[in-house]
Amino acid sequence: MFVEIDLKKQHNIVCGVIYRHPNAILDIILGCLYDIIDKISKENKYCVLLGDFNIDLLRSDTNPDTEDFANTLGSYAFYPQILKPTRITYHSATLTDNIFFNSLEHHIINGNILSGITDHLPNFIIIN
Repeated sequence: MFVEIDLKKQHNIVCGVIYRHPNAILDIILGCLYDIIDKISKENKYCVLLGDFNIDLLRSDTNPDTEDFANTLGSYAFYPQILKPTRITYHSATLTDNIFFNSLEHHIINGNILSGITDHLPNFIIIN
């Protein structure tokens, strides 16, 4: 789901929330996502992409699909804001939930919230 927020005297910002089921075909989902971010980039809009991508960014050096995902978003100036694991168990730690933002101009505060409510840590971003 994508919405555009009208900030009146500032640039509008597009917010996209994404959930990719772990069994969903990656190429189809990413093809749609890349079409959307290409359009957003051509319109020169700020955009926040957030959600459970079910792509472990901690494995980008060993998984070609993960590396391609990170490189493609980076080529559109979408940089990950969450850099620490978002799902931690007794035997693993993964970074499948993330927030990407396509601006280096803004001061950003970001992170994970330690919580025992779910098996995924909630993450946040504050854009000044």
